[in-house]
Amino acid sequence: MPSGEPQPFERGGETERRIRENLRGTKVKPGDLDKALANLAGHPAGGEIAGFLASGRFNGLPNYDQVVSSFTQKNAMSGSIEQLRLGRMLQENGVADISFEIKKDVEINPGVATGPRTDMDVMARGNDGRIYGYQFKEVLNPKKAASKMWQNIGQLADSNADVKVYVVDTKGPLADMLESGIEKDLRVCHTCATSGRVGKFLQ
Repeated sequence: MPSGEPQPFERGGETERRIRENLRGTKVKPGDLDKALANLAGHPAGGEIAGFLASGRFNGLPNYDQVVSSFTQKNAMSGSIEQLRLGRMLQENGVADISFEIKKDVEINPGVATGPRTDMDVMARGNDGRIYGYQFKEVLNPKKAASKMWQNIGQLADSNADVKVYVVDTKGPLADMLESGIEKDLRVCHTCATSGRVGKFLQ
């Protein structure tokens, strides 16, 4: 989900004041917030994400505090940025029922709970009433995209979401990704989903 030109985040201004005000009383520890803001100040998307935090648009959404706290770890920032970008896109399309970081044993519909391997980065209830589950993975080597997908796909397959969306973020020539066999895997995935066979697949 590209966001255009880099937007720097400058510490100590009105944006930071509003972020701190919005997160006061949440589960985000003050020390973690300081570290998260420092990391955002050094990230190309820092201004964009700081704007989200300052806007209050995600205030009160389940597990939003966990996403903010994850910005304390530089190697986790990419996925957390995409979580908030997706959350913004969903909101702008009229979806209000959004949650982050959904794990096992969470009731997502009456009598329907997530399974033991579940890990949804974002969960949303669409305007059609269906549950949409999303997971993001950053893969540095595009040749390993297919193996990384199958390695982690159970975290979505086990979620009991009605629609499961797996997003792989990688950089490199398209030829390298095709060499990984991902095109064949996606065809298999589609065949499993449309035929109703049980296996590792995305709906």
